[in-house]
Amino acid sequence: MYSEIEYRMHILGTKNNPDFMGAVAFVNATTASNNAMDINLFNFIEPGYGVDLRFMMNKTSRTNITLDYAFGSYGAKRLFINVNETF
Repeated sequence: MYSEIEYRMHILGTKNNPDFMGAVAFVNATTASNNAMDINLFNFIEPGYGVDLRFMMNKTSRTNITLDYAFGSYGAKRLFINVNETF
């Protein structure tokens, strides 16, 4: 199970693309079960959080380039670069 909350904000626009640049702050949590190891859903919840810059490259096709910097459990941190949205 995965859940996420985001706060999105508009930063910069152009005449042809008013949604050119935006930012997101997010917090998420995930959990999973494993019957072989007798781990039930919600026994362990792993949190994460981070920030994101989004650039709308083509408004018609809604092509985005996103740069996410995320933090997780046990000191994990990563930079993610994506093209387009997942949903």
